[in-house]
Amino acid sequence: MYNTPANYGKRAFAYIIDFCCVIGIGLAFGMVGLFLLIPSFSRALGIIVLILSPIAMLLFEIWNKIIRQGSTGQTLGKKSQNIRIISSETNSIPGIGSIFLREFLFYIFNALTGGIFLIVDYLFPVWEPNGKRIMDKMLKTQVVDSGQSIPSAPLQYKNFDPPAAV
Repeated sequence: MYNTPANYGKRAFAYIIDFCCVIGIGLAFGMVGLFLLIPSFSRALGIIVLILSPIAMLLFEIWNKIIRQGSTGQTLGKKSQNIRIISSETNSIPGIGSIFLREFLFYIFNALTGGIFLIVDYLFPVWEPNGKRIMDKMLKTQVVDSGQSIPSAPLQYKNFDPPAAV
């Protein structure tokens, strides 16, 4: 079955939604932690909540980008945009291990190049004919529109009588 590559706008908007979810969790923990630092409340509890804020953000990121995307093909942002990641070879969801490798290699290459890889990788779908990032090409994945699958065979209509000539 052939799948239509997701357009760049949908991919970018999905990334923004995922980013906002992570920042929202951090802000929520931070605000609760700061509120608990008010003298009438427990300062120790406020400090603990503030320390847990980046841990909660990291755990959410792991759940959303690796576990959820590896098992369903979609992050929360991709789900909202009706796009998903699939294996280019099998047209199935790549799996948690493949998604983990994708994210791990992305962060390693980004660290080694001082952020240049991030810019090039995120902009690569703009000029690449199939809309693939460099990481997609390396790991043979593709981000596609979930709702726009083109059937591999033409549709067959049964019991269809054409209208009578007038």
